[in-house]
Order: sequence, then structure tokens, then C-alpha cells
Amino acid sequence: MRALEVLREGARNHGAGTSRALTSLIVFIFVAGILGTIATRMVVGVSQEAANYQTAGASVYRVDLPGRIDSQACDQISHMPGVLAAGASRQATDLTFALLRGLPIAVSEVTPGFIQLVGAEQNDPTSQGIILDVDLADSLGLVALPAALAVVGKPDPVPVLGTYLSPDDGRDTALSSGALAISNHGVYDACWVRYIPPIDNPMKVMGLALLPEKFGGEDQVIAPVQWNTSLGATLDPGQAFANLPLGWLIAAGGVLGIVLGAILTRLRKLEMSSALHAGADRWSLTSISAVEVFIWLGPAVGLLLGGLVWGAHYANPDPYWPAWQAGARVIAASAAGWLVGVCAVTVLTKEQRLIKYFQQR
Repeated sequence: MRALEVLREGARNHGAGTSRALTSLIVFIFVAGILGTIATRMVVGVSQEAANYQTAGASVYRVDLPGRIDSQACDQISHMPGVLAAGASRQATDLTFALLRGLPIAVSEVTPGFIQLVGAEQNDPTSQGIILDVDLADSLGLVALPAALAVVGKPDPVPVLGTYLSPDDGRDTALSSGALAISNHGVYDACWVRYIPPIDNPMKVMGLALLPEKFGGEDQVIAPVQWNTSLGATLDPGQAFANLPLGWLIAAGGVLGIVLGAILTRLRKLEMSSALHAGADRWSLTSISAVEVFIWLGPAVGLLLGGLVWGAHYANPDPYWPAWQAGARVIAASAAGWLVGVCAVTVLTKEQRLIKYFQQR
């Protein structure tokens, strides 16, 4: 049978409804769609976990050495591989706001890099002033920034330029309900570094910010402190991605495709056996079955791949492509398996069993 005739026969069967295209379409979209979505959302889950780890400050470490931190060297650590931001801090004189008399507010002098490290929101980074913990700003009734607050013992109000987050989510209280004042001179007490997980050795780069001991002698043991320990000391998104059972989902999609395609094709065994008895050759019959599958399978795959774009984008802090690709592989395996199942059953259908098939009808 010529190729054009095969195409015509496949289209004719599809139009007549004998190919069970609608049933196959619904079953395929249901099974492949669920498996593909699971794969996609697993990858998104890894991205969300890494983003939450960063947002919660679990990838931030600091080394506390009063009077031994080179502020400029600490800020420059942000340019090193595997580092997102770095900055230095030191304790300054407390402030008491007129609106909260009797409650001194801890003030930390910090370098410009520190502002980026804590993700502070500033309306005017070039102005002189302070940045408040967002909860403290709410307690003071600050709605619009910049603003100015009266301070006990100072003739002029202090400008408030912005806010930063330090929630009670497992972080230590070093910055809670405090204020930051930008400065970049002298020596500092602590160097903070926000890493890109995984973090093998925080001191490997943090040691670059340390000034030598003033009075000589043996150096003390320096142990970096993790800002938020509630999410664990380490996180390796690459390893978490490698541990996802994506291979099993691809295999499951392929196997289910073969099984379901074979079952729905097996329901047409009498029709196929009759065609063989009427003189159709097995190759042509298999080609017609493949054409029938392609007619509905192409749109079904396109629909599922389009839906995966939304699934890969939704609540994904990273680019959508890796998540979409994971689901697409499962759908492709399901489609290939379905085609294999259909063709295998068609090839194995025997003309000699026509009477038996008719009796089983």
C-alpha cells in the first residue's frame, strides 16, 4: 500500500471514529499530564527550597573578631566566586526614639556591602541616615519613607532611609529590632558573607577580611557563625536535583504508554484481523495504525507541553526551562511508549484467529 493511501486510510478511520481517538486522547492527557506535572513541580520544589534557604539567611555566615575586620576587604569578598554579597558591621551607640522612650535601639554601623547582604530597601542610597528593622518601623508607625524621627538627646531628627527584614524564623537576634547606619572607615567587629549554596568552607574567603593580631601571639580558633541554623548547615541544590526520581517517572511514562496503547489497540483485534484476511499486508496495517495515533497524539503532546510552561513558571524563582524540560521528557516517553504499544499489538495480531476474535465479540 502506497504512503498516500496509508495516510488516507488512517484519516478515514479517524474520521469514522473507529480509531478510538477521543478515548485515547483523554487517557493519554490524563496519565502523561499527571506524570509530567509531577516531574516539573519536583524540579520547581528544589528551586523553591534553595530560594527559601537564601531568603531565610541560612546561607549567610559571619565571623566575629572585634577590631580585626578590614571593612573594604570584607566588601570586596562579594566579587569572589560562590558569593552573592558581603559586608562588615560594628556596634555603635544606641538610639532612643522619642516615640519609644525607655527602649534603647541597638545601632550597627555597616558598610555599603552589608546593605545589599540584608536586602535592605532604600529610597535614596546616597543620603545619610539609618535603616530600620521592618518590624521596628511598623512599631514606630512609619508608613512612607524616607522619614525623620526625633531622637532623645539629639537636637535634629534622624533620617530613616529604608527598612530591612530580620524575622523570627530561626535567625539569631543580632539584627532584630535594630537600626543600621552606613559607614565605611576604621576597623569593624564582624564580616558577613552571603554564599551561593553549597558552602564547603566559609572561612576559605572570610579569612581575607581579617587584620593581623595587634599584639602578636598565637591566633585564636575562628569559627564562622551561621545566621539561621533552622534549615541546616548545608544545602546542595545540585545534589537535590540529582536525587529526584525523574528517571523513574520517565520509565513509568514509557511503560504506561506501552500498556495503555496496547490495551486500546487490542480492543480492535477483530477489525485488524479482518483487514488482514481481506488482503491487507501487516506493514500497511501497522503504518495505518501509526497514522491514526499521530493524528491525535501530536495535538495532545502540544497541549501538554504548553500546559507545562505554566507549571514550570508558577512559583518558580529560577528560569522555567529545566523544570519544563523534566516534564517534557516524561511526556515524550509516554508518547513514544504509546506508539510502541499500538504498533506492537498491530504487528502481533493474527489473521488465523479471526474466527476466535469473532466468537469473543
